[in-house]
Amino acid sequence: MLAMLGSSAMLMGQAQAAEGDTFTPYYSSSIVYDSNLLRIDDDNPARIGGVRGRSDTLKKNLLGLNVDWNYSKQQFIARAAVSDNDYNRFNSLDYQGRYLKTQWNYQLGNQLSGNIGQVFNRALASFNDIRGLSGNLRDQQSRFFNLNYLFHPRWQTGLSYTENELEYDAAIQRIGDFQNRTVGLGLDYLTPKGSRVGVKITQEDGKYPNRSVTEVSTLDDGYSEQKAALNLKWQYSVKTSFQMQTAYVQRDYDNLQERDYDAVDKRVSVTYKPSVKTEFKLSVFDETYPRDDLQASVSEHFGQSLALSWLPTSKLTFQAKYRRESREDLDNPGFVIGPVAQREDDNDSLSFTLNYEPHRNIDFTAGYNRMERDSSVPLGDFDADIFSLTATIRM
Repeated sequence: MLAMLGSSAMLMGQAQAAEGDTFTPYYSSSIVYDSNLLRIDDDNPARIGGVRGRSDTLKKNLLGLNVDWNYSKQQFIARAAVSDNDYNRFNSLDYQGRYLKTQWNYQLGNQLSGNIGQVFNRALASFNDIRGLSGNLRDQQSRFFNLNYLFHPRWQTGLSYTENELEYDAAIQRIGDFQNRTVGLGLDYLTPKGSRVGVKITQEDGKYPNRSVTEVSTLDDGYSEQKAALNLKWQYSVKTSFQMQTAYVQRDYDNLQERDYDAVDKRVSVTYKPSVKTEFKLSVFDETYPRDDLQASVSEHFGQSLALSWLPTSKLTFQAKYRRESREDLDNPGFVIGPVAQREDDNDSLSFTLNYEPHRNIDFTAGYNRMERDSSVPLGDFDADIFSLTATIRM
């Protein structure tokens, strides 16, 4: 749920320190045009915030610092950034973003390794599912610890712990504030060629601190989830590798047993690198995500994605990605009396990114993203075209 860290995190990724650098301050400036910022259906004639029309232009100015410090076998990483985000039309969305990541990648002897760190991000949530001019600004905080023990050249066990917190700025969305803790234990078999197969068991406990459960409640204030996953990475050749995962998931709510569910998630990916400059990745997935809808407790997402990365020269990088996903709501908890049609969505997205680095301290990025949704919910369709230009200077 907290994998998305917003546009600040994206810009951090574009401003990595050059090899050999320890401290790298940088500044970036972006212009983003969105033809349908609030993801409004074409058939919806309503004004939003007194503004007619759907498009807007965002101007983002970001100041950041990257730290990469290696000492013996230890690596210390820090990413920090502050940003001003100003919209041309929907001014009530203007905000100051903040991003901070600290991480220690440790190696203790030849057998113990892992990482410990935290990530904080303050940014707007996606408008794909949360629409309107208020309630989208939120803080995301994550703390994590991972320990791997190579007790045999072919066998490795791992322990993981993660805490996540999500807090919305607007009172109207604080019912969605969220906290969870996840503990995982895994075992992997490794091969000299880089392949691996393993199992991982996780226990997750979540809470919604601003919810109160009564006899008429349709939303719960907590849950526990167990997952057992089988993971396979097969390095077929130097150029081709396969990744496969299947997991059994069972979620039990603290009070509303009507929302309990179990499912089997599946994902298969193949990565092909015909040369050092070109990479293709194809993924097929069938996964479930919890829902707080009156008519559904879980939704099934199945689809495909194809990604291309190409370095035509040492200064140019081109990336393209296409993703098609169908979402279907499942497990009606029975809060609505009578026959109810479950929601179904078809989502398509296509993106292109071109990065030009004329100097090791300067780069320019141009991007385009096309998004479409066809929904069974009235006024749930939308389409959007997003164009972006970013310039980054590293000091």
